[in-house]
Amino acid sequence: MDESGTITALFRLATDKNLSSPFFRTARLIDKNFFRLQRRAHRQPGLVPVANVDHPLDEAIPFRPGWAMIYHDFSAFWVRTAACLARSVSPLAASDFIDSVGTLYVAAAEVYFRHLSTTTRPRYFGNIGCIVIQLFDPHLFCVPSLHVLVCVHTWIKARHLLEKHGISHTEKAYIEKLFRRAVLITESILYMKQHSVNCIPAALYAMHCFEPALFTRKETQAFTQALFADERNAEIPHETREHIRLHIETICAAFMREREHLLSIGNDDWTIPLITFLKNYRPPSKTP
Repeated sequence: MDESGTITALFRLATDKNLSSPFFRTARLIDKNFFRLQRRAHRQPGLVPVANVDHPLDEAIPFRPGWAMIYHDFSAFWVRTAACLARSVSPLAASDFIDSVGTLYVAAAEVYFRHLSTTTRPRYFGNIGCIVIQLFDPHLFCVPSLHVLVCVHTWIKARHLLEKHGISHTEKAYIEKLFRRAVLITESILYMKQHSVNCIPAALYAMHCFEPALFTRKETQAFTQALFADERNAEIPHETREHIRLHIETICAAFMREREHLLSIGNDDWTIPLITFLKNYRPPSKTP
């Protein structure tokens, strides 16, 4: 998980004859559906409505600028995993995985095209990671969180491919490592004030819509319960951490119930619960 591992993985994806096409295809999708789309929204304010999705619970989570590089690691996370799959499973499996990352950006843009979202974040230039955020992130694509989507997808897709391949003891440990990294990066989005506690359930709901067989309701709950559960989070009172997890579970369940209702009447548009939430959201006045 170190920087040299990321550079080696990136080089392989960009130069391997079996991996370079899906890699650059996904890179183009990311540019089109995230970077260019967000820059356009920033240059044309008012073109798409914007909701501030802050929640009082966010105030109980300290700003930790030292987590900036963990926050930035979400892209390198899937790149390293793709290179690992190419070695451990097959280049074809890695190619499929790489393409699947691009589809996440296309899907998330279905929400961003219709309703933007933001949070209140501090202006901080104390380290290079924070400088990159302040200079290059217009901060308008919070719901659903692509950090959470990409990290959860990386974990569950890699697990699926390794299990199909015939999992070994070493690979089980690797899957657990992926899970823990996905949890850590998800925590970082709140410590860096790049997202609200409302952004995580939106992404977990979306991931369940995209991969219901791989990311079940039970697993959305298990992932949520792993958040803020370690000693690294001890600065946040235990009761507050419980409130955060309960809030994420409650909002995610509400999105899923609305989705089930829509499906029952023949509407399979997964974005509707999120768009409705953004249109109607008003932050509660008090922290639980």
